[in-house]
Amino acid sequence: MPKLRALAVLATLVLSLTAAASSLITSISPTAGPAQGGTVVTIHGSGFSTHCIICPPIQDPTVFFGDVMASHVEFVDSTTVIAVTPPHLPGTVTVSVWQNNGADPDDLVLENAFTYTDPFEDAFDPILFPIYARPTPGRFGSEFVTVVRVAAKETPVRLWGYDTSCSIIDPPAYPDIPLIVGEETRLVPDCNESVGRLFYVEKGKSGDLAANLRVMDVSREALDQGTEIPVVHHSQFDDQRIVLLGVPIDPRFRNTLRIYGLSNAFDHVNVTVNNEIFQVPLHPPTDRYTPAYGVFEDFPLPAALPSGQNTVSVKVEVPHLGAVQPSMPIWAFVSVTNNETQHITTITPN
Repeated sequence: MPKLRALAVLATLVLSLTAAASSLITSISPTAGPAQGGTVVTIHGSGFSTHCIICPPIQDPTVFFGDVMASHVEFVDSTTVIAVTPPHLPGTVTVSVWQNNGADPDDLVLENAFTYTDPFEDAFDPILFPIYARPTPGRFGSEFVTVVRVAAKETPVRLWGYDTSCSIIDPPAYPDIPLIVGEETRLVPDCNESVGRLFYVEKGKSGDLAANLRVMDVSREALDQGTEIPVVHHSQFDDQRIVLLGVPIDPRFRNTLRIYGLSNAFDHVNVTVNNEIFQVPLHPPTDRYTPAYGVFEDFPLPAALPSGQNTVSVKVEVPHLGAVQPSMPIWAFVSVTNNETQHITTITPN
């Protein structure tokens, strides 16, 4: 009996290795579907198996779209596997099948196999990191560094939009970052020269993300640990106006108003300071990871304010075109920099 059992195990291994040698994906159908996932895809090929040589005898294959695992997989037979697509930002991805019968994972890969289509707004929410730039020199020998930390709070979450290309890969790659509960991940924006960056999470996952953004002057890190900048969730954007209160007007400080938009519906916004209205141009987004962006620095001098007044309110408004107009969610904040110490204070909306 022991010899028969050994022969049976050997036969199983031989059959598994034989099947593994002929494993192949030949096609899938359909080849496109929406960004929110949920498309039932049939994968055709050979060598598909539920046999497992290192685990319980039967285990369905695992299917990945890009590097995201399919939400549901059904083994039909050695030539057919059915999978349901997970959410993914628009773009064309590789489809791969992983199984535990000894098959070479490199054989079960079909490049550029499935295309996720726009629109993606129904599947993902943007999260704005208002300052996201490589180290930037400042006045008096200062150097400002952006420090970004992210983590999952209670359930795992994927953060989409981390650029690792550094302009080497064309087109750039924007992979997702799987965040595990209790593990802090530090994002390094050395590849990106943008002043702000949009990341994305799946709908309903925004509250599962913990994020911290801090700008530090490394020449003075022994004196303080920098200035924390808000990380802005989609719900904090406003379609009409943003109001900032208590902006100081003082020759010892320099003020910068930074404005962000989630679309290119308008080429400017209206900014009201001390009852004077300015049209501030917006640079249009260059891709889905870059917000529309505008800067205003023309704050009044102290002499222009009424006697005893040393602060102003700032109102940022989307241009009004009538009862029906394009949506242009905006957010803004003022950075107040001490000219002597280079310390930065932020004034943000309530």
